[in-house]
Amino acid sequence: MFHCLRTLSAALALMREHDESLAAIRAAIDEVEASGEPQPFDSAAFLEEMHRRSALK
Repeated sequence: MFHCLRTLSAALALMREHDESLAAIRAAIDEVEASGEPQPFDSAAFLEEMHRRSALK
């Protein structure tokens, strides 16, 4: 009987972790969707900015 209770307790703990993980994933998806339309990425401008920042250090 004790073995069954330990097994059930472990299963419930795993289910809680799974639910928490799903909630975090859903929250991240909601955040991305709320951030607006994607903007084009300018790799040249990005590299210039990174070089500028590293020169300031």
